[in-house]
Amino acid sequence: MSRTDADLAAVRDLPPGTIEPSAEALARVWARIGERSAPRRSWRSSPRLWTPIGAAAVVLALVGVGVLMLRPRSESLPAAPGSPPTRPPWPG
Repeated sequence: MSRTDADLAAVRDLPPGTIEPSAEALARVWARIGERSAPRRSWRSSPRLWTPIGAAAVVLALVGVGVLMLRPRSESLPAAPGSPPTRPPWPG
């Protein structure tokens, strides 16, 4: 809207007091409001996209840490075939 807009000039010319706007003036205002659209976001910056991706990354990290913490230690793993035993198989 500019200072020379017909609606603004009409409002300035109104006599003092409460006067209801005409249906045409209201229709023009609503048409202008409808013309102004919110800036469109790119799909890359949408929180609807990044929220589940972030949640999946956190769950994956927690599962990975849990697997690493609960894996058996190297002493309890069987020796590879062909390697010398770590202790003799017989007592004494």
